[in-house]
Amino acid sequence: MRALSARCAAVALGVAGVMVGDAAVVPGVAVAGPGTGWSIVASPNGARFGDNTLMEVSAGPAASAWAVGYAGGAGTFRTMVQRWNGSRWAVLPSPNVSPLDNVLAGVDTVSADDAWAVGYAARVTPRGAAPHARALIERFNGRRWAAAPAPQVPGSSSLADVLALTPHLAWAVGSYSPRPGVNRTLVERWNGRAWTVTSSPGPRPSSELLGIAGTPQHLWAVGTALTDTLILRH
Repeated sequence: MRALSARCAAVALGVAGVMVGDAAVVPGVAVAGPGTGWSIVASPNGARFGDNTLMEVSAGPAASAWAVGYAGGAGTFRTMVQRWNGSRWAVLPSPNVSPLDNVLAGVDTVSADDAWAVGYAARVTPRGAAPHARALIERFNGRRWAAAPAPQVPGSSSLADVLALTPHLAWAVGSYSPRPGVNRTLVERWNGRAWTVTSSPGPRPSSELLGIAGTPQHLWAVGTALTDTLILRH
């Protein structure tokens, strides 16, 4: 359940605030308790050289939080997952399914022992072919992170955000590109056994989803349609 979430170095407010950003520039995350200001908290980098960027954070109880992003050099980014144990942040091992870029953009928690993260993994393409990516889904089972099968969609695909509601219900949103320069909204649903694609509208010629929030009964997804805002309701 999402008690607090922040994306792309934005500020989120809740029982405890968490702000994440490029750890290569500011090697730490900032937290704030009730009645206090922001302060820098030490956070580790996932790579010694290159970028160290955290994209989103999900926090439940004060002693538990996850942050995800990527680390390393462009073209060979590795997934980065960090966990807050109540006193410090630490990098945990996370899968990389491609020899090229592997990026996590969204994370959400069901409980301390159940969490989802989503993003994309670049695929090797023939020389001269357009860049190609496939949606990346990973799950924490209480012991380790593992890659989960993502549904096949036409062309390139990526996921930007995930909403974990129960062990048997989660949603992820993003976009897919049936051909270069054209994006379509992408919504995927976890039913406790597998992820499947759910039909979603999107203005032509191009649109994508970047965030999702809600309850099992009511959902909102937001994104962009070229230069216009895009909001979907379920």
